[in-house]
Amino acid sequence: MEAVELIDVHFQYTEDDPFVLQALDASIHPGEWIAVIGPNGSGKSTLSRLFNGLLFPTLGEVSINGRNTQVEEKLTTIRREVGMVFQNPDHQFVAPTVRDDIAFGMENAGVEREEMKDRIAQVSRLTGIDHLLETEPHRLSGGQKQRVAIAGVLALQPRIMVLDEATSMLDPAGRKEVMTTMSDLHQKEGITIISVTHRLHEALMADRIWYMEEGRIVFDLKAKELLEQLERLENKNIPLPYALKLLQELKRLPLEMSFVENVIKGGFHV
Repeated sequence: MEAVELIDVHFQYTEDDPFVLQALDASIHPGEWIAVIGPNGSGKSTLSRLFNGLLFPTLGEVSINGRNTQVEEKLTTIRREVGMVFQNPDHQFVAPTVRDDIAFGMENAGVEREEMKDRIAQVSRLTGIDHLLETEPHRLSGGQKQRVAIAGVLALQPRIMVLDEATSMLDPAGRKEVMTTMSDLHQKEGITIISVTHRLHEALMADRIWYMEEGRIVFDLKAKELLEQLERLENKNIPLPYALKLLQELKRLPLEMSFVENVIKGGFHV
């Protein structure tokens, strides 16, 4: 059974609007990490909201672990299995302190108090906010707020995590910490991850990359394949980070490709 399946998905906000998403047919295996990239207005964020029923397809079907998001009685289970982390963390705060905010979702899910304490301690360490647990969320910096939002989702132990530009408000050190956490969750816990990002070095940490344009998935490649086909990005006028430009130059030299990839990947976590 696929973790996520998109079957001829189309989406428009109103009947008079153009389709934001068109003819999407794709699937994600359990435990895969998919990065979604593309220009502004390509439909990335709209797509992310279809995965847990915040939006529903106008045509077609979105299936999560075999459950259709448009079947009302399945929605509660789907929303427990799919954790969402948004670009603006203020949208996710509901409690007076960081500790209470992380606990809020677990209380609604009926998690035992001692288990809640253990999870709060664990996720706060993972996201580097253990010293902020008694702080009021509105007093935090933008980067700190995003870490709290991520911790709150992690505490619910979802099977699928969807991150919509979740590192955009973090400094380089914060981005590195969050992406390392995502990598650990993916590799050690087998969580399925869908990350919408405009940072190519983050996308290349994924198993596969979806490039979207005008509401369509233009190409779906393994990250390693994209490293070998950077001209696809250049043809789309996507600026390459310095590390990828360096990779292009190194590929022209008589070096083993595995050596080149290892050298360049060392810079993708920065």
